[in-house]
Amino acid sequence: MLPPGGTDHEKQGNGAIVNIGSIGGITADHELAIYNASKAWMHGLTKAIATDHGKHGIRCNAVCPTWTLTEMSTEFFDAEPDPAAARQGVSRRHPLQRLAQPQEIAQACLWLASDQASFISGQLLSVDGE
Repeated sequence: MLPPGGTDHEKQGNGAIVNIGSIGGITADHELAIYNASKAWMHGLTKAIATDHGKHGIRCNAVCPTWTLTEMSTEFFDAEPDPAAARQGVSRRHPLQRLAQPQEIAQACLWLASDQASFISGQLLSVDGE
């Protein structure tokens, strides 16, 4: 929620917010109910902000990555009985047969924040290798 009285972006009549959602908020992953629900909440918030603040020229979108090579995913795989098999199993779910790199997610965020995406708001951009 934006602060009462508006923000500098509201006064300027522009701005872009990019939230980090997850493909897990669109299609739930097994045994990750709380994570999936928290990301679905973020997706709803993204759409609400876009609706409420579009009149001020503020766009809001969310990037929804798949499994990405981060510290969190590494810890998850390392906690499995066979970390390599767990990672391969997740990788095989995607047509590209690999996990995303953090910089691939960052590039999607930069694009949504840029003027190239100036008429895109309230969207969930899946960055999932499909």
